[in-house]
Amino acid sequence: MEARLEAYERGAKRRQGSRSVASAERRAVQRKAEQPSGGMANWPEGQLLPDGWDEMDFGTRLGELYTGKRGLLFWFNKAAYASIFIILGGWVIFRFVLPALGLYSLTNDLSTPPAP
Repeated sequence: MEARLEAYERGAKRRQGSRSVASAERRAVQRKAEQPSGGMANWPEGQLLPDGWDEMDFGTRLGELYTGKRGLLFWFNKAAYASIFIILGGWVIFRFVLPALGLYSLTNDLSTPPAP
């Protein structure tokens, strides 16, 4: 009878320990849910560095500066997207607008078909 009681107490302690592990896992999941998607720190508009910069270790800081919400890849993507329109606009101006203004003439104008 006493052995059964001790086994019951050990089982109760084990379940209580697993509850604390489960609650720690629940807290970790809740903390992760509070963070923005991708595990990146919140980086508000107009702020030089993301929130929690002082608490981050060196690797996390490098990651945030490179792949963060307003990191290096964000600005490269923005510059590439803008350059598409700049190049396209420059080509239209060079190919159509400037010859129409009479500033120069192209050797193969679109209005005349090529000679055979």
